[in-house]
Amino acid sequence: MISSLTQLDAEVKPLWLAVYYISENSIGESISDVASTLLEKIGDDSQSERLLLDKLSDYGYLFGPPEIPLFQWLVDRVSFYSVVDSFPKILAKNIAYQISDVIYRIDLSNCRDFETDFAKITL
Repeated sequence: MISSLTQLDAEVKPLWLAVYYISENSIGESISDVASTLLEKIGDDSQSERLLLDKLSDYGYLFGPPEIPLFQWLVDRVSFYSVVDSFPKILAKNIAYQISDVIYRIDLSNCRDFETDFAKITL
């Protein structure tokens, strides 16, 4: 799911879309596990830590003991797509100014021409 007008309209080039295919599994990781791992990797970088915590909060996740059991999942596979000019996307410059937010889906089964191997990605 593409969650904003700017997600695929970045100034940074090249731009890549990573798609994670996950399944629920009792031996997998929960969002709490992943968030804790990310915080550990961030270490003493307080600016990055604040950014992560703010983003998690924006999506409704708060640290602390969960009131309900959290789902656990495993990553089944990951696909990467090159977001070039011809990649299907909605651009903010093509949307009426009265529209402030857009969430949409791309049928990736029709985007095989843009799919690439992780080994070919350069940053």
